[in-house]
Amino acid sequence: MLDSHGSLRADYDASTPALDLAVDTAFAAGALGARLAGAGFGGGAIALVRATQAEHIADQVDAMFVARGLPRPTFLLV
Repeated sequence: MLDSHGSLRADYDASTPALDLAVDTAFAAGALGARLAGAGFGGGAIALVRATQAEHIADQVDAMFVARGLPRPTFLLV
């Protein structure tokens, strides 16, 4: 997933700084993988996480967005 995101970012210029931040932060916080979802260009990101880590990872992404002055992301935990 992470390599796929990297390709979408570098080869297709389909990512945004906010999507990169979400993906990078989720992965650094313990996600097994993460990438942009949909067509990119500001849409959403998806992260594969262990159920026991879902809230922690969401909290880390949220905190990073707040620290950077970005609007708080919305999470859908399934």
